[in-house]
Amino acid sequence: MDYDCIIAGGSFAGLAAADQIKRGRVLLIDSKEPGTFPRSACGTLLPTVEELGLEESIIQIFKTIIVHIGSRKVVFNLPYPFCTIDYKKFCGVLLKRSRAEFLKTAVRGIRGDKVITDRGEFSSKCIIDASGWKAVLASSLRKDFVRKEDLSFGIETVLDYTGDSLYFWWNGFADKGVTWLFPCKGQSRIGIGSYVGRTRLKEGLEGFLKQFDLEIDGLHGGFFPHRLREPTVDNIFLAGDSAGQCLPFTGEGIRTALHFGQECGIIVQRIIDGKINRKQGLAHYRAFVRGHKGAFRHMEKGQKFLISIPNFWVWFFSGLLSRQIIFRWLMRKYRDLARLVQWEENSSD
Repeated sequence: MDYDCIIAGGSFAGLAAADQIKRGRVLLIDSKEPGTFPRSACGTLLPTVEELGLEESIIQIFKTIIVHIGSRKVVFNLPYPFCTIDYKKFCGVLLKRSRAEFLKTAVRGIRGDKVITDRGEFSSKCIIDASGWKAVLASSLRKDFVRKEDLSFGIETVLDYTGDSLYFWWNGFADKGVTWLFPCKGQSRIGIGSYVGRTRLKEGLEGFLKQFDLEIDGLHGGFFPHRLREPTVDNIFLAGDSAGQCLPFTGEGIRTALHFGQECGIIVQRIIDGKINRKQGLAHYRAFVRGHKGAFRHMEKGQKFLISIPNFWVWFFSGLLSRQIIFRWLMRKYRDLARLVQWEENSSD
């Protein structure tokens, strides 16, 4: 029952952390098999997937984003392509590549250095909470850790529909929100989200789908944060949505979960190797996350501004930002915000 590291959560952040821990006994815990329960449109920058060596998970690549605002539309030509990915394959490869033991069970909380699950208690000096927006471990230590006002909400369905760009519709079917269509070759992931966390979105999605003569066929989704939380609570690390590491404005959480998950795993490896102690590791991780606060704060201000102005001004500013010289600069900053550690298959580090 004793491990060098325990990771609660088997999605992007937890798997990225496990992928960086090459020495020591690691336990990865989740109530579902990794890759079996997607909660997002699973779209991210193509270079991110390539840097991880996970090209086999790519479904479709895009060079443009088209944003509809009322009767107008704005085309963004991407300097870095985006792609949609096969969530199950992506997670499966990361899990297989890591050296973690996987345990399928529900995590209930933490007591000292022990993680409490439905299948017993497991102890470690290095514990990572990557359990998603609910932050199960951190919330068991601080009841007010998750703030509802810091959450957005979205739902999505997968239907037979094709396209060659990433498509967004602003404020048409969700007040202070957006609808999207992410093609995946013969299908598309079509969803609706509310920046202010409204959960009654099914009717809006149904109305949106009518214009394509489509109907909902199953739903997935949930809450996602738009504000950073504390990256450590007592003696545990937090990575991904549990630490609020989902980008405001764009709602992208994959790249940031991978980015912070990797750094968390690197720090934990140094603790396991005896190069630093746990207290130092927690301090290093807090400092690393703190270095990103300015960018997150600017994007949160952008989100607040977006939902406060009428559609005409959204269209005006979108057109301004789509100009190539401005958009290339913005995308370079956006990419650099969460660059990944390049993985090498035969690395012994």
